[in-house]
Amino acid sequence: MENLRGVHGLITGRVELMDPIASAGEFVVDADTKIDQLKRQLSRQSLGPVAVISDRAASSLRSILVSVVSWLRQVAYDRPFVTLLLAFQAGYGVARLGRRYARH
Repeated sequence: MENLRGVHGLITGRVELMDPIASAGEFVVDADTKIDQLKRQLSRQSLGPVAVISDRAASSLRSILVSVVSWLRQVAYDRPFVTLLLAFQAGYGVARLGRRYARH
């Protein structure tokens, strides 16, 4: 009985002594209404189709980045000196750009 009272209190926001036989249907109805209320609140606060588009864009960006990283790993394993040279050149380029935009 104590477990039912705790769960019922979490779902409905009120804690009271319950008769487990008499109020089993009431517990289900309260839970269903709370779930419906939360679904309505979530649909009001969601961005709608923008959320779907941004999720797809994020997943495609993630897959592209994973493939680029795996390609770089393979190239670094096959040609370590060329990769080291390219890394130094990229670092030099970033350092030159950093000086232009740095504020003193």
